[in-house]
Amino acid sequence: MMLHEVLEGYKNGQFKEGDVFQYRNNPKVKATLKAGSMVWDDDKLPVSCKNIFQDVWTNQEHEIQI
Repeated sequence: MMLHEVLEGYKNGQFKEGDVFQYRNNPKVKATLKAGSMVWDDDKLPVSCKNIFQDVWTNQEHEIQI
């Protein structure tokens, strides 16, 4: 799913506080929903934000792909 879909899903109640998402282009990159924001689990890992809004994320718990 796309990043905007993750945030919209949180807003609509599809995802909840504490859900963890994995960045498909780099499985080492994970983010957790906290207070309506995506918070990087490891702020030391470099991430290119060039196309991050167009790239795919998966919910680790549910393995949802849209």
